[in-house]
Amino acid sequence: MATGFAHYLDSKLLLSLDLEKLPLLKAQFIAKDHARRHILLCDLMEQSADQWPQKSFLESPQTKYTFQQADLFMNQVAHWGLSINLKSGDIVALLMRNRPEYILLWLGLGKIGVVTAFINIRLKKPGLLQSFRVIQPSILIIDTEIADTMLERIDTSFSGPIHTFSPPSSPSDHTSNSLHGMPTTRPNRSIRSGITTSDTALLIFTSGTTGLPKATRVTHFQSLLRGIRFHLFMQVNAFDRIFTCLPLYHTAGGVLTPILAILSGAAIIIFPGFSSDIWTHIRSTKSTILQYIGEMCCYLMDASPSLLDAENQLRAAFGNGLPRRIWSEFQSRYRIPIIYEFYGSTESPIGLLNRCASSLEQGHLGRRGMLDVAFSGTRLLRYDFQQNSLFRHPITGAYQSCHVDEIGELVVLLHPSNMCRRFEGYYNDPNASQLKLLHNVFLPGDMYFRTGDLFRVDRKHCWHFIDRIGDTFRWKGENVSTAFVREILTSFSDFREICVYGVEIPCVSGKCCMIAVVLHPHRDTIDIDALSVFRNSIDVDI
Repeated sequence: MATGFAHYLDSKLLLSLDLEKLPLLKAQFIAKDHARRHILLCDLMEQSADQWPQKSFLESPQTKYTFQQADLFMNQVAHWGLSINLKSGDIVALLMRNRPEYILLWLGLGKIGVVTAFINIRLKKPGLLQSFRVIQPSILIIDTEIADTMLERIDTSFSGPIHTFSPPSSPSDHTSNSLHGMPTTRPNRSIRSGITTSDTALLIFTSGTTGLPKATRVTHFQSLLRGIRFHLFMQVNAFDRIFTCLPLYHTAGGVLTPILAILSGAAIIIFPGFSSDIWTHIRSTKSTILQYIGEMCCYLMDASPSLLDAENQLRAAFGNGLPRRIWSEFQSRYRIPIIYEFYGSTESPIGLLNRCASSLEQGHLGRRGMLDVAFSGTRLLRYDFQQNSLFRHPITGAYQSCHVDEIGELVVLLHPSNMCRRFEGYYNDPNASQLKLLHNVFLPGDMYFRTGDLFRVDRKHCWHFIDRIGDTFRWKGENVSTAFVREILTSFSDFREICVYGVEIPCVSGKCCMIAVVLHPHRDTIDIDALSVFRNSIDVDI
């Protein structure tokens, strides 16, 4: 009888699903304990270097660092920063290709309290100008291998000091020419003694769901909490080798993966970028975990099948945006036992994570129990697609929660006193920060974070991502801001009105940019020659 009652209770409350997510709850307690003891990200790295000194930490086709070698390099970075009078709270803009030193630079600068801003190296002049205008960096650090290209794009958009960084000359040489003569001893921790885990560690650009790209404040606590969640849920350990070719200027590749390795002792295999022979490198590096985005999986599925597809040592893959239409075939073709599909954004205080080891778990972001939903503060609010805004009762003005299988916007209840449920806001952009907040939603004084993303929960309690709200969309792993594209096109004299939007293409992940225009009355057709000249003059990819 007791067994029957327990089964009935679980069918109503889905407590068994909550038990599966206990590691995520445990992560909050661990992260808060680190916060209480004021342990920063660079402190964790020092602890790992002491625990696994000879263990491989970062590898690339060019070089390899053990945890100890990485820490020594970071110490040199910190002393170099002090030698050029960088101080706690200063902002350094980093423009560098995928390489181990990218991670070591921002961690090393963190040892003296400097905030590193990740800059997308694919940006052209207008995008760079927008980025520098927002963050107002003290200096720029540019990879020497891309210095000529980047300096040409930067031109006069930045007038401060620019430092080029020379990578180590050989795999066995871990001293960059730029750091020659700098001490390898750890800088005195008193230099960063005034910094807490609530302080900004990084600035990472995101388009959010509206407007131009914005710099998100990423705190030490946020990064640590996310890393611990994945570490515990995925059971990452010191024997794992994590393969990533994602851009390090994004949160997933440049922050989440390094924190995972620092916490677990795992090694990171950093590849310059995605290529058609990526599976060869996954095999040759004996990688056990693959980091992906949906577009990668689509390209891999487009490749001609090979008998070697299933020949690998992968035990798991983790990432986001894996299309439902290829999920089953991708997992079976490349023989990946477990896929961890997650949802999240750099600025959001909430994330969803699904452990997929069978066909029943494919194609969604996991099932969530009642306690998980309640304690996370997540709600789906009804959305008025005619008005393109959240639905509100015509008489009371109240917001309303979605029913089963109804599409709505995901919102998260914020608690300023709870570090796990904060929205840190966008740097130097209070107006954009306020647009992400909803007040007095269900109770007077309550405040919710708007994700700007549409979801649906089906009758099996599976959560499905549907689409983004607003004027941004994803294409080839990057956020496209329609506002930014429209702003660039307004300077072409033939166009009177411009509408920019994303359209889906069969068998392609993300959305492609489509532009509809109304010409000025004096124009019957577009002057193609003039448009070509305009395209070559704007120095921006659209």
